[in-house]
Amino acid sequence: MAAKVKRPSNYVGETRKQLRDGYGVYTYTNSFYRYEGEWKDGKKHGHGKMLMKDGSYYEGEFIHGEISGHGSRYWSHNRNTYSGQFENGELNGHGIMKYADNCKYEGEFARNKREIGRASCRERV
Repeated sequence: MAAKVKRPSNYVGETRKQLRDGYGVYTYTNSFYRYEGEWKDGKKHGHGKMLMKDGSYYEGEFIHGEISGHGSRYWSHNRNTYSGQFENGELNGHGIMKYADNCKYEGEFARNKREIGRASCRERV
């Protein structure tokens, strides 16, 4: 018979009916992801921040466990930022993408792709 190893809880925060509910912090078992924010019925719901170990993050709205609504995303590997609408974790709707090379795109996104909008670049000083 194998011995059971008791693992420390990865969640610190409010609960209701033994589900995450209210504000709490959850560190995923792979420890690459950490969520800080609001929960409802055991799912990320409301305002929160998903942090990644490489320095990337998303901050904004979650609906029924999914990144949906208005938020901001930062990618550490290329230093690009996005602020705008998300749907099911994808850039979807109006938003502004700022690139590390001083270029930006403002307009509509659909399924992480630019649709109708305007791009511009500024020279570095």
